[in-house]
Amino acid sequence: MMDNKKGLSIVLCIAFALIGLCVGFFIGKNTVNKEEKIHMYLPVYEYNSAVDGSAVLNNDYENISSKQKLNKLVKCQYDYCKWVYSGYSTYTDEAWVMYDVSAGDVPEGGYYFYNHSKDKVIAGPFTDIEFEKPLSKSDISRKVIVSKENGYGLYDLVDMKYILELDCDYMQFGEDSNHVEVYNNQDNKISTYLIEGDSYMLVGEEAIPEGEA
Repeated sequence: MMDNKKGLSIVLCIAFALIGLCVGFFIGKNTVNKEEKIHMYLPVYEYNSAVDGSAVLNNDYENISSKQKLNKLVKCQYDYCKWVYSGYSTYTDEAWVMYDVSAGDVPEGGYYFYNHSKDKVIAGPFTDIEFEKPLSKSDISRKVIVSKENGYGLYDLVDMKYILELDCDYMQFGEDSNHVEVYNNQDNKISTYLIEGDSYMLVGEEAIPEGEA
């Protein structure tokens, strides 16, 4: 009789241990799944235009008013993200700039251009960007110098396309933001372009000074 009770106790202990393992497995699996679903989001707000009453989207959450309401949330890919502003006037329907990077010693991601009307990223990632500085604060800041591993380029936030492709070694704004200096080490020259809207014209060339190539 004692042997039967002892055997039953062993069987019950094994059964409870297996149940515990199964419960632990499913709890752990669900926890991992929940962790995988954690994302950062960037807010997009909506308000009515004073001109015709149509809905206008805005991403400046620091200056929202009671007339604005949350329209949607844009999911980030990595661990830290934010909207980036030029500090100058912008066009209502131009692309927005998003900074989205991962944590770690070698972060992934970077700067992206986001088309809010189509709700999608249209360019990027870039390792660095530089907004144009218009002559007047009331002028639109639409041109952005972008860089990544394969070179520098010039992007138009209003037309949402490259003016100058990512194929030079270095680029900087010239005497004003309508002039862009393009450095090509292979040709050993600096080309200066005049940018007018989405078109450009070569207005000067010179050799790269010794020591700068």
